[in-house]
Amino acid sequence: MYSPLVNNTDIENRVGVVLLNWNNSLETISCIDQIRKININNTPLIVVVDNASQDPYLEKLQEEESIHLIKLNMNRGFSAGINIGIRWLLLQGCQYILVLNSDVTLSPDFLSQLLSVMDDDKDKKIGIISPKIRYFSPSNQIWFAGGKFHFPRILGEMVGIGEVDNGQYDKMRSIDFVTGCCMLIRSEVFDHVGFFDEQFFFYHEDVDFCLRTLKAGYQIWIYPQAIIWHNVSSSTREIPYRRTYLYVSGRWVFFRKHIRGFRWIPVMLWEIIRYLREIFSALIRWDITYIQVYNQAVIDGFRGKIDTLKTNY
Repeated sequence: MYSPLVNNTDIENRVGVVLLNWNNSLETISCIDQIRKININNTPLIVVVDNASQDPYLEKLQEEESIHLIKLNMNRGFSAGINIGIRWLLLQGCQYILVLNSDVTLSPDFLSQLLSVMDDDKDKKIGIISPKIRYFSPSNQIWFAGGKFHFPRILGEMVGIGEVDNGQYDKMRSIDFVTGCCMLIRSEVFDHVGFFDEQFFFYHEDVDFCLRTLKAGYQIWIYPQAIIWHNVSSSTREIPYRRTYLYVSGRWVFFRKHIRGFRWIPVMLWEIIRYLREIFSALIRWDITYIQVYNQAVIDGFRGKIDTLKTNY
């Protein structure tokens, strides 16, 4: 149930889980129930940050026991909301922070498997680790089996996406990035890297955080034997123009932050081709709104100012 933000270091909490809720309270409650059934010695400490939800089931979420609910008076986006939850968990002395989407189905052993890898890393070189993530439907199809950067654009590919999972990516290994859907982070990482960049309202903040983590000298790993399932983009599926605006504007904020010097030349050439392809496709569909949203997203992202008021598309 709701409680104020407090410093409570008397409680020994090894793992803290941060969930972001925005008009999906039933989904969040289902995720909380799954977290409680995870097979680890100490039940994780759960903090839910509510981004000013207005769904009819928010009251039911407020009645949940054994969680800490932080209610915001406005939608501050993914990065800001997650950061608030992370800071609270760090105040509780959590050794590991699990950033988790609520639209997931969890295997009972996935967290114990990830923790085992982190605990075996005595030198604490691994800063972040992820399970393998499959689509919720079809449940045997891969959504994420690793992240790989492609230079000079940096923004890379999700390995294995759309492939049937036949164990082809089941080797534990270091990778370039993980997704914000599920990432277990060693608490010391935040001391050296900072938090999620709140320039990003939604999309690309996870890749940015991973890139900064690598630059700080940490490694990022995937443990494919640990598996969860993801109901992809459930929070933005019903608002496609909002999704387009946030994705494209965030993409350009990422470029402004990380692309330097002559690397801009191939990046701009590639993005011009991408832009023409998107606009041409929209013209064929005669989707004028999409063109307007895409153009505004490029302009705002290039300026480095994502206009959160435009998230009401």
